[in-house]
Formats: sequence, structure tokens, C-alpha cells
Amino acid sequence: MNKSNITKNLFKSKTDILLETLQPFMFNNDRFIESKKHNQNSTITQESSTDFSVNVTYDPIQDQPIASSFCSKEKDKLFWCFFIMKHGFVEYEKLRLDIDKHESINMVVEKKIKIGYVDKLRENKSIIKKYKIASLSDIENYLVNENMIDVKTFLTLCILEELSVLYLRKTTYYELLFVNSDTPTNKQHVVVCHSPFKYTYECEKTPEEIQTYKNTYYKLEQIDKPVKGFSSYKLPELVEICNKLSIDVVNRVTLKKKTKQELYESIVQYF
Repeated sequence: MNKSNITKNLFKSKTDILLETLQPFMFNNDRFIESKKHNQNSTITQESSTDFSVNVTYDPIQDQPIASSFCSKEKDKLFWCFFIMKHGFVEYEKLRLDIDKHESINMVVEKKIKIGYVDKLRENKSIIKKYKIASLSDIENYLVNENMIDVKTFLTLCILEELSVLYLRKTTYYELLFVNSDTPTNKQHVVVCHSPFKYTYECEKTPEEIQTYKNTYYKLEQIDKPVKGFSSYKLPELVEICNKLSIDVVNRVTLKKKTKQELYESIVQYF
């Protein structure tokens, strides 16, 4: 080691030195996408060293596994999807450095981050008024008092940080789009709701894949009001919505095409 390197190390903190030592073994954005070679055309679910679930799809041409989705071990999976969208996998991993690999991130750490966002939201009340997704009191309640945030809180946090996201549930999607200096114009995160207790972050979705979702899924104009009033639709519009939601447009009993009223009721029941 030369003299300049020795001098630099004298001013480094123990944490900096530890992180440099662990760098070859740390889970980062690149290593999350890359893995060892494996069998072709197979899909597995594997546990990483930090004990969270990663679905891996193998590329038949490159014979390289490509990480496709991420589900955190923490209870509030939707919040940690947001955290990774904002800060990346490396920052998520740093929070786990001092935690046993079989444990999730400490609730105290999680709550501290959430309370920090309460303060930030109070400083930016105009955003809440502009988008009208949820009231400040409701968002604060989910961040401070509840164990898990709801989708409205998630979307408000995305708006606060100007994060573009495609939120998928069943065969529907809700979209937020932002263009700023920190985010590439084609970078849109994808989060999937599998149930009220399970959410996954979809990794490295291409613009083509995202466009396929938009072409085949039903777009929600409002996250809490998926269907407009009956008079707002024409019959062909209801047929198109039913096709995207995989709802029968033919009555299975009479084998006749459903009426406009029947189609509308089927859509309402879907949600």
C-alpha cells in the first residue's frame, strides 16, 4: 500500500472500511440481476443471504438467470417496495448489515424512516391537495400507527418523491408518470399486488413489457373508484373492459350476449 492510500485510510471511518471489505460479498443492484449459470428454461424461487424471496427466470439463449421479482421479508412489503424504488437495493441491504440474516429490518428503523416522511409530507401539503389521493391525516395514521401502509399512502409517497410507477392488481393497472432530472424518461417501476399482505417489486421491466401491461390490462383512472357511473359508458366500452378483465360477455345460462346492464354489473362485481 503506498503512502497516499495509507493517508486516505487514516481518515476513513470504521463503517467505510467495513463496507469496502464487504463490497465483494454485498448484495447490490447489479448482483441482484446477475447470478450463477444454471439449467436452461427453468424457473425457481431461491433464498438469498438476506433471506428474502427472489423469483428467477432463466434466459434460454444466454443461459443466465435473470431476477424477475422481489418480495421483502418485512411485514410492510409495500413500503419496502417504495424504499427500493427510491433508494435502490444497495441502501436496502445496508439497513440489514448489523442484523442477523434470518431477521427482517428492525421495526424501530422502519418507523423512524416512516416518521421522516410524515415530516416531509407536512412540508409539502400542496402535493396532497393537488392529487387528492388521500388526506394527510389518513396518510400519517398509516405511517405512524399501522403496521402496513395502504396503496393510497404508497402512491402519495411515490408522488412526493416523483417516482413513476405502474401498480398492478389482477388485470388492472394504475399509473403515475414523472419526468425529472434524476429519473430517466423510460424508467417506470412496476409493483404487483398479489394480496393485501403480499406485494412484489418487478425488476428491470423493459418499456416493451410495460407497454404490454397497458395494452392488455384495464386502466384505473382513480385507485379507489375503478368504475364510473352506468351512464358514463357505451356498450362497446363495457365489452372492451370485460375483455380486459376476462369477464364473460355472454350469459352462460341463456348463451346470449349480455346486455349493457349485465355487463356493467359484472364489472362492478369484479371489483
